[in-house]
Amino acid sequence: MPLGRPLLGALASVLILPLGPDAMAQDAPATPVDAPYAGSRDAVLELLSFVPDTPAVWDGAPVISYLDMAAMVDAAYAGLVPDSAMGALPADDALRAMFRAQAGPQRYMQHLYLIADEMPALLGIGMAEVHRGLDYGTPPRNGMVLGLDPAADRSAAVAAALEGRGFALREVSGVPVWHRWDDSEMRLDERNPADPFGGDLGQAARIVVTPGALAGSPLWSVTEAAAAAIAGETPALTGNPAVWTAVGAVTAPAGDLSQDPGDGGRLLQMMLLNPRDTMAVPPNLLEMLESGVPAEDAAPVYGPDLALPPYLLVALADRRVGNRDQAVVALVYPDAGQAEAAAGRLSKRLFTFAPASAPEAWSNLLADRDAEITSGVVTDADSGLAAAVVRISALAVTPAEDPDEWNRLGGSEFRFLVNAVYRRELTPLMVFE
Repeated sequence: MPLGRPLLGALASVLILPLGPDAMAQDAPATPVDAPYAGSRDAVLELLSFVPDTPAVWDGAPVISYLDMAAMVDAAYAGLVPDSAMGALPADDALRAMFRAQAGPQRYMQHLYLIADEMPALLGIGMAEVHRGLDYGTPPRNGMVLGLDPAADRSAAVAAALEGRGFALREVSGVPVWHRWDDSEMRLDERNPADPFGGDLGQAARIVVTPGALAGSPLWSVTEAAAAAIAGETPALTGNPAVWTAVGAVTAPAGDLSQDPGDGGRLLQMMLLNPRDTMAVPPNLLEMLESGVPAEDAAPVYGPDLALPPYLLVALADRRVGNRDQAVVALVYPDAGQAEAAAGRLSKRLFTFAPASAPEAWSNLLADRDAEITSGVVTDADSGLAAAVVRISALAVTPAEDPDEWNRLGGSEFRFLVNAVYRRELTPLMVFE
């Protein structure tokens, strides 16, 4: 299954206005109650509870693409303005912070410049009220979840906006679903990219409305599975031990998942990847393409001393921990022994990573950022699963006062790894000897 496309330049068409602290403070709405929830383990688990644990989800690549907008905004502005919480800043400044995004709900993120102005009339909510979101599955069997400001119930406003646009209401597994048109129907004359639920293509929509989130898909089958997961009739991803361990591994500072994450930092964005898309990454992709050498005949780049045992799930994460940015790579294993064997080897692989398209780019990035690489193991006592975890840490990058420097929003190590996944050259994750 080919991987989808990242959010490279997704926000490139956003109008960036150089605003100083005085402009930031003007007309700012009241601060919502979202801290310390933003960037927490509970925040991502809440949205994962909307995702059914079905084969259609696992056929996706990546399985999950998650973004915490509220945490990302706070990470960009903390210490620079009196109140950096989502909703306390004007939309233009929140948009700037999200240039860091490489993951998350693509249909939402790719049209933020329109969503900021036009979505309230279409959905009854504004950009400041969408605090996190995720994508799952592969089109057309894909879904999206948007997590709303936990301090306010916008269900009535959303329902009123959808009813005004001709949506009909029906219950699925006791969950309200607003819908329009047949599954395969597309109406180009109804296109409106400011509606993230299929509006960019004029697609059919089915939108589950709850007090804390909106979940939707163009297909009834996907929506019905999500409604059943929300109602507790079928398993959600939060009940999957590998997913639970992966999320715990990128939000826990170390050790056992039963520990309080404490000062484990804030999770800004995350991808859960299907191992079949990463374990067999060809080690010298460009050379094979140029010479026509089959992948199975390519020379391995790691010897037996650095061999990785096959793993169950991959997590890539971008975090802010104190005054440092941290990219996390976690591989979930059936037991702690395999995870311990893999952790040190994965750390060495990542330290010497030389992607085929630019062999010195990664090492130069680590040197320029004075990055530190550490490894460890996080275990889940309940399931017995464990994760080999490598953390790549460097001094945090925050927005400069010069407007020309607003592209320096941190997360460069995470961005590099995500792009390597999409280029099929993240060789440190391969199991290929």
